[in-house]
Amino acid sequence: MNRSRCLYTTLLLLMGLLPFNRQAAAQQVVSYSALGLEFQVPNGWHGQEGDGVYLIQHHSIPGMLVLMPHEATSLDALRAGAHEGITESNGSSLQANGEITSFGSNGIRLDMAGLVEWSPSQAHVIALLSPHGRGVVVLAIAPYNQFSEAYRTYAETLAHSIVFSAPVTPPIVHEWEEGLRYYQLARYNTNTSYDGGSSSKEVFTLCDGYFTYYSSYSGFSNNYDGPGNDGIGLDGSGVSAAGSGGSSGTWEVVSDYTDGALLRLRYEDGNEVDYDLSYEDGKTYLDDTRYLRTEGSCQ
Repeated sequence: MNRSRCLYTTLLLLMGLLPFNRQAAAQQVVSYSALGLEFQVPNGWHGQEGDGVYLIQHHSIPGMLVLMPHEATSLDALRAGAHEGITESNGSSLQANGEITSFGSNGIRLDMAGLVEWSPSQAHVIALLSPHGRGVVVLAIAPYNQFSEAYRTYAETLAHSIVFSAPVTPPIVHEWEEGLRYYQLARYNTNTSYDGGSSSKEVFTLCDGYFTYYSSYSGFSNNYDGPGNDGIGLDGSGVSAAGSGGSSGTWEVVSDYTDGALLRLRYEDGNEVDYDLSYEDGKTYLDDTRYLRTEGSCQ
């Protein structure tokens, strides 16, 4: 659940990579209060959490069922996301394979086809809107030559079991909000060697609902390869480079839908970025990278 999002994400790539418990599982109710979501794992199927998704497998049925939240807030946005499909860098690309139709009064459904980790695959997708905002996507995925009407039924059964409620914001979200408001998060990086060196700085200042971002870089090379070599002066002097930039936008802390929190930054150009927040040994981390937290300068 991270970074700029389309309706469907790279988490589909988990298909086939998870260890599976061959013991048939009894029907179970799964609830995520932070999402306002409850659903039932069907009899004979086994479910487990992935990275921001819930994955369901069967010991004798190829493929899997996948549930994951989406960011759309209207049926038009759901349809637009379905038309975009999925295109990722590591061998996965799924596109609409047929007509997009309605699913009840709050959803859409469609078939998709393409590649999942370079393997030809098909899927039936049902995307639902919650009356409380956003919603969930259900996918039934199979190897291309094994997809059948049964997978549409699997997706329907799972979708019909979904119950939406008002999301409950976990306490950790409020804790992070209070811990970051009016503070500055800075990361410094310096590298030196015989040939030269570089330094960079990245600073987020989190004020009351808005943030500013500043970054700078400088580097120097003192290699001397002799007269006539590109980038090196005849007197042996090195070359240097420097630059800086900045931007701003709005920020908030949101639930990661499990037991953690995300720092969500919305830049003025419309780009949205999420960072996993963690705190260990008195140190603050964004996506496992340490940032120095100090009082910010907000006016």
